[in-house]
Amino acid sequence: MFDVIMPIYQVNLDYLKEAIDSVLSQSFSHWELWICDGTPETWPDYELHCEYMEWLVTQDVRIHWVIQEGLGVSAARNQVAALGSEPLLAFLDGDDYWETNHLLEHYAGSIGTHPSGIRFSKMEAEGTLPTDSGNFVTHMTHTLHEYKSYIDCPEDKHYWYFCNTPIWTPAVSCGRYDFERVGGFDENIPVNEDLELWLRIMGIPEGPDYETPQIWRSAHLIDTVTVYHREHSEATTEGGTQTSASPQIIAAIRESDEDWLDMYEHLPNPTSILRPKWADFEFWYEVLTWWRHGKNKGVRHSNFKYDIAPHVNSALDEEAEEDEELERLWRDK
Repeated sequence: MFDVIMPIYQVNLDYLKEAIDSVLSQSFSHWELWICDGTPETWPDYELHCEYMEWLVTQDVRIHWVIQEGLGVSAARNQVAALGSEPLLAFLDGDDYWETNHLLEHYAGSIGTHPSGIRFSKMEAEGTLPTDSGNFVTHMTHTLHEYKSYIDCPEDKHYWYFCNTPIWTPAVSCGRYDFERVGGFDENIPVNEDLELWLRIMGIPEGPDYETPQIWRSAHLIDTVTVYHREHSEATTEGGTQTSASPQIIAAIRESDEDWLDMYEHLPNPTSILRPKWADFEFWYEVLTWWRHGKNKGVRHSNFKYDIAPHVNSALDEEAEEDEELERLWRDK
């Protein structure tokens, strides 16, 4: 039922094994895993990486290892999504991992009251915070997708709500029909390419004047943590930008190229566009209301937990006297 889409780019082998093991351990076993590998031959661990991948594909016929042809994470995901045929797509990055019930929860969501659009579950992010001296690391976790106001948001306002409230890719599944209907990931967008796709699946107003009402699809929250996302120093991103993306795109971002900035304005702000001709004043007032809910009340980060080795407590006291200071250091990292 699921094609699991996993792009990888010089991923730490321990992280990669844990990610793949979490797929192999799923209680819902009807899946195919498609790994699109953009790891360059110049990577120091390339030989060891290839040895593991060659061994892996001999262990389970459901695992497929494909060498990436294009550049960037969007091209990688599109490439292997086109090779699969299962009716549902789930996404996992090579340094994240799932609980054993992840696919089962998403399958239940696909056949229940929310068969269209996207499904997303709660996710815990795990991060490390090295000190300036580098003599210890603080491990931190927080829960994502703790959306306080989302439950009351009407389905035809989901699009506007999530313009300001990102949904992390490893927590998402969608139907192949919807993925192909909108053309998959936009390979020209190096940042927020996943959110841009979810918005198109949910329903973006059509036409320059938004004259045609859109078919709206829901975004269904699976209210349990099934995903674990790593924040770490070996992540192949720089400020949210995939380092495997086109060098021209990365250079444009770093130089604040105006053409790229214009392209990035694909995430709409309803306060800056005219009311569609088909939408009455009441409908558009609700759009503005839920857009602000998503911006101001869609709490994504909560329940911080600190796991600090006992022998470094004194060092921690010198660096951050209170949890609030530690959280500030984490957010500024």
